[in-house]
Amino acid sequence: MQIVGLEGMWGLLLTLFLVLPALYLLPGEEQGHLYDGVNDLVLLSNSAEFAWLSLAGIAAHALHNATSMGVLSVLSGVQREMVGCTRTCFIWLFGLAARYLFGSRADFAEAWTGYSFLQLAGFLLLVLGQLIYGGFLGAASPPSGGEAMPSAPRGGHGTEALGLTKPLLAGDEFSATDATESTRSCSPAARSVCG
Repeated sequence: MQIVGLEGMWGLLLTLFLVLPALYLLPGEEQGHLYDGVNDLVLLSNSAEFAWLSLAGIAAHALHNATSMGVLSVLSGVQREMVGCTRTCFIWLFGLAARYLFGSRADFAEAWTGYSFLQLAGFLLLVLGQLIYGGFLGAASPPSGGEAMPSAPRGGHGTEALGLTKPLLAGDEFSATDATESTRSCSPAARSVCG
């Protein structure tokens, strides 16, 4: 939870003192500015509905960040990002459903176009990649007919899975002896990675 708090604090500070002033100074269509934050403050003070929706959005982002940190304790960062990418797939599917269930009167509706087959193929490839990377589906054969590469342990850095038992750097200096010994301690499948 400390990470979530720090992430939120830095995001707030950068937004308040760097991003919003820069957007206010840049010329645009919003009362002469690219973004007019004063207008939002007036809207917040005049609309209880907007204020509650803003608080709900902040709570949703905090919950998302907290659960993301929880996921990292079980899965790797790559898996977390891949799962995050599937949100786009669900948003696309929701837009299609809104279009064909509610008609074109919904502002967020997505029509099926000639390119929708490419989107569908991309999303299917993304899900397939997640299933293979997560170990739910196995590859047809190991690369170059050899032994399959061991996968990184969940939540770990993968050095143990590759058979790296000794670091390549000894203290602050690089030692060729350490590199040679580390290469010998690699598993057969990881020899190409270790040297």
